Amino acid sequence: AVANLEKLLTWCWPLVAEQGSLVSLKGESAPTEAAAAAGTLRRLGAVAEIRELPVPGTAEHTWAVIVQKA
Repeated sequence: AVANLEKLLTWCWPLVAEQGSLVSLKGESAPTEAAAAAGTLRRLGAVAEIRELPVPGTAEHTWAVIVQKA
C-alpha cells in the first residue's frame, strides 16, 4: 500500500486531467477510507465510487476507488 486515500488525493490530484479520474486499488478498508476523505473530496469537487472486484482464481476480493474530477 502506498497511502490512505486522503493522502493519495493530496499528492496525486494536481496530476489528474480535467474530466479525468484517479483509480486506487484498496483492500477492504476502501469504504472507511472514502468516508474519512469526504471533506477532501468535497473541497476538490470530486466524486468517489467504490467497486468491489473479484480476484480471478481465488475467493478473494479487492476494491477499486475511482475518484472523478467534476
